[in-house]
Order: sequence, then structure tokens, then C-alpha cells
Amino acid sequence: MADVVKTISDALEATIQTVLPDYKPLDYSYFPEKNTFYKNDERFGVTVGAGISVNTITKAITIDQIFNVVLTNSYASHSDDAGLKKQIFALFDALNTIYIEVFNTKLSLPDLVYFVGPLSWSDPLIDAEQSIIIQSMALNIQYRTLLI
Repeated sequence: MADVVKTISDALEATIQTVLPDYKPLDYSYFPEKNTFYKNDERFGVTVGAGISVNTITKAITIDQIFNVVLTNSYASHSDDAGLKKQIFALFDALNTIYIEVFNTKLSLPDLVYFVGPLSWSDPLIDAEQSIIIQSMALNIQYRTLLI
């Protein structure tokens, strides 16, 4: 089953690189605040979350699993938070673009990915020390794998 999860995670990373070509992979996807962002602020990561089996057929298991997409970007800090707001909205737009692509293509894995379901967005995390915004989205991806 780990191969299936890795396949989906790799396809999600490839999709992000396609729709956001200026974004580079994070060194630390699970702990994005540990990254160094100097002159390298447009970054992304994919992490794997919880999963649960759903009604299934004999000799196969269907899983609803969370895949998290993490995006980062810098913001200009001036006398107000206008630059911060602008970048937060841009990150939400970028996450929406990723979701639309994943939803419409099923990560180009039609025999594996059955459904791209509900998503949720976290509150933006602001690292004022590095002037970085960390924004994440949880995607519920349903897939099926054989038990034999």
C-alpha cells in the first residue's frame, strides 16, 4: 500500500510543478518553518495525512486519504499589512488552481484515483521573522488497491 501512497504523492508533486512552475520543493515539507527562504520563497511541499477505508469490494480496499499541499511565499512588510494580504490571496488562488487540476485530472491516475473530494484550507501561518506566509490545503483523495 505504501507504493500506492507514494505514487499519488509523487503525482501530486508533479501536478504542482506543472501548474506552478516557479515554485520549488521545500526541504522540510512536514516542518515548513524549518526551511531557509532567502531568495527562495515560492516553495511547495506535499505531506501524507490520515486515511480510512470505506465500503469496498471483495479483494480490493478503497481508502479515503488526506494529502496536504503546503505553499510558501514572502511578503513585503511595510507600515500596514497590504502586502501580506495580497500574498495570502495569491496563495489561496494558487491552491485553488492546484485543486481544480487535481479534481479534473485525478492526477492522471484514472485506474487508481477514484475521487478527489472535499478540501479544507488552514489559516495562514505568518513567520514575521522571515517575512514568509505558510498556507496549506488538505485534499481528500479516494483510491482503490487490490488486496491480492
